[in-house]
Amino acid sequence: MLRFPFVSLRFRLLLLVLLAVVPVMGLTIYTNIELRRLAAADAKAEALRLVRLAASDQQDTIKDARQFLFALAQLPEIRGTDSVDCSAFLARLFNQYPQYAFLGVIAPDGNLICSALPTDNPINLADRDYFQQSLQTRDFAISSFQGDSISGRATLDLGYPILDEAGQAQAVVFASLDLTWLNQLAAEAQLPEGSTFTVIDRNGTILVRYPDPEKWVGKSLPEAPIVETILEQQNEGTAEAYGVDRIPRLFAFTPLSSLPASGDVYVSIGIPSSFAFADANRVLYRNLAGLGLVTALALAAAWIGGDLFILRRVDALVSATKRLSAGDLSVRTELRYGYGELSQLARAFDEMAESLERRVGERNRAEEALRESQRALSTLMSNLPGMAYRCLNDRPRTVEFVSEGCLDLTGYCASDLTEGRVSYALLIHPEDREPVWNEMQSALGKDLPFQLTYRIITVSGEEKWVWEQGRTVGSPEGTPMALEGFITDITERVLTHQILEQRVADRTRELSALYYV
Repeated sequence: MLRFPFVSLRFRLLLLVLLAVVPVMGLTIYTNIELRRLAAADAKAEALRLVRLAASDQQDTIKDARQFLFALAQLPEIRGTDSVDCSAFLARLFNQYPQYAFLGVIAPDGNLICSALPTDNPINLADRDYFQQSLQTRDFAISSFQGDSISGRATLDLGYPILDEAGQAQAVVFASLDLTWLNQLAAEAQLPEGSTFTVIDRNGTILVRYPDPEKWVGKSLPEAPIVETILEQQNEGTAEAYGVDRIPRLFAFTPLSSLPASGDVYVSIGIPSSFAFADANRVLYRNLAGLGLVTALALAAAWIGGDLFILRRVDALVSATKRLSAGDLSVRTELRYGYGELSQLARAFDEMAESLERRVGERNRAEEALRESQRALSTLMSNLPGMAYRCLNDRPRTVEFVSEGCLDLTGYCASDLTEGRVSYALLIHPEDREPVWNEMQSALGKDLPFQLTYRIITVSGEEKWVWEQGRTVGSPEGTPMALEGFITDITERVLTHQILEQRVADRTRELSALYYV
């Protein structure tokens, strides 16, 4: 059993299968993204067509209303001074034109003269923008979209002046266009389930809503994502955003009226994202299911086929390798040789095992001869009257080898120097350290052998004179690799020399004294 199954050959085979599936998965996802993009474009285009239709119908309705008010302004029932007859006439018209929420006539001072709906208290409409504009321009005027204070519904108020023979405005006939007709337009458009039809003003207040108008009309929701998008763009456009009910939809929106006097009001249609992407999602789920089935079959084939054709042979090679590493040089894979890579590997392994078995026998014989030579060399080095050494060319110089003569020379064991417990440089007499170091570095810098004579202090405190000869050993590339040398005790020779020099000096003084006598 492998301790880490995720690095096994079986796992890697399965991983290769999965990696082969990744590009197909990427292509499937990319295709679905393109389908969703096309579906979104189609849904937005359809929604944009519908909002343009609503805006166009609104324009036609305003044109019809202008002709209607122009005709009313010419009728004697409207131009007369009898408010009762005027109200009765307007009431009859009101029943015939359900698209209007209110009809009436306003005096120049703003007081309501007559109306299609009965009123209990006097009403003054002097503050209405359409009324002021109609009096000033003596022409057709449109108000901003607003909630009608009399009917209580979202309306668009339209006014037309009643002019006397001198061309002066003596009153204004007006009509409040009921915007709830847009709900009927939305219902007739047969929008997908979950779609919305919304009219908002410049402040983000909902004027018309389909469906559930009673739940949303009159609410101000400028912070809603789609409302915020519409108010920022202030023009025709599309967007994918959350609606006021926090449901994601594909929206199209446009100003409801292009007339400047009508104010900033926008109509939007939202189609649920789930509906727009339904076909793309079905294709994605179908493709993913098929890809999952193919992947499962490929993994099963890799599992079974890998075991039959690869893993069993690999296991045989691993088993033979372990036996070989344990020292069994007679091991062979016992696999049939063929033309495949694993067959070639088995053949190469068997040939290698045979070659190793042969070479190990040769090496054992060579090692025995080498050990015999080393024993002879060790005996020779132990009998030398001095200390041989080898230092590596590093910082500090690591003592790699010291002969057994170190003990007789310094009083320290060879292991004290090789293991770093004692530094030979500190055994050199303090007065000789700097001269020895300078002379050695000068010779080594010129790649020359060196010979030095200096004093050392042994472990017992005894002072000895030594003679050292050394040289650098280079690597095949010519880089200094080690320092090898030999140190021997010349104390007796130095002392004898000093005694002779003293005797010569004494004899010289004696002869000089006899000469002068």
